[in-house]
Amino acid sequence: MIDPVPSPKIGQFDSASTMVRVLAAALDGQGTVGLAMPKRFDVIARASQYISPRLRSRLFSLGAANEAVRVENLSRDDGPLAARWVTSQYESRKRTNSIFIGGANGAVTDLAAGLGAPYLPQTLLLLVRRQVGPDNQQTKTNTRVKIPADNCNGSFSRS
Repeated sequence: MIDPVPSPKIGQFDSASTMVRVLAAALDGQGTVGLAMPKRFDVIARASQYISPRLRSRLFSLGAANEAVRVENLSRDDGPLAARWVTSQYESRKRTNSIFIGGANGAVTDLAAGLGAPYLPQTLLLLVRRQVGPDNQQTKTNTRVKIPADNCNGSFSRS
């Protein structure tokens, strides 16, 4: 049985984590699972088609902000924990003759499902919380976030 919720720091609506969840469900014989997320998210996603694009955008922004992690909460363990979550989705599969590794791609995920092979994404979305307006491009490009050296393993850029 797949864990429908990624580790706390992986974005719920990230295409790569969604493809991992959906593929793992398919490989476990669970059939069609939608976004393979808890029911409340599936209901919200379906209901969003009936509201104005402006309100929908605002609600999704609030949802993303709710998922975001503070910089000071990033640590060396985040990468290995995310990798562990991805590989744990395929624990029921003892052996495989093939594996797909790379960017999020629906066609590759379909091919992997057809071949009974796991898919390991090259990246997962991690939302980082900051106090900058989403439409302020000048501030975005000039903002640098320092990650404390004791929390950084080199996979985050520092200024």
